[in-house]
Amino acid sequence: MAEVVKVDGLRELLQAWERLPEAVQGKVAYSAVGSGANVIKKEAILLAPEASEPHVIDGVTVQPGNLKRNIVSKRVRDQEQQGIYKQIVTVRGKRKHGYASRYGSMKEFGTSKMAADPYMRPAFEAKRMEAVERIKVRLGKSIENTVRKLNRGRR
Repeated sequence: MAEVVKVDGLRELLQAWERLPEAVQGKVAYSAVGSGANVIKKEAILLAPEASEPHVIDGVTVQPGNLKRNIVSKRVRDQEQQGIYKQIVTVRGKRKHGYASRYGSMKEFGTSKMAADPYMRPAFEAKRMEAVERIKVRLGKSIENTVRKLNRGRR
């Protein structure tokens, strides 16, 4: 279920946003949302558990710190809305990245033999408002810079 966050001061940003050329809007949005995702990513890396020694998952030896190294933010296509992208914070790959995503999932949600040790959900809860504020600030700066560049070209 998607969470709704109310932020003041967005009306002016939206009005400025709507004056931007459509081709520029996507770049501005991607940059702003990416900066917010990075706030949550950094917190997830801080909170992610780290084994004290190598461990074996599916017969593969995984080194300590592998989970932290593979927490990334990335842009993904929305399955329900064509042409819409989301910025997510996730754990990369399986074999190529030393089974980080499988281990990350086991730590986040637990298994029948292991208690959950969540790090992604607490990172989101702790930093979501800071992430929204970062998006708002970045969006404002990007809109201002883009309008300035567009106006320079019209002189």
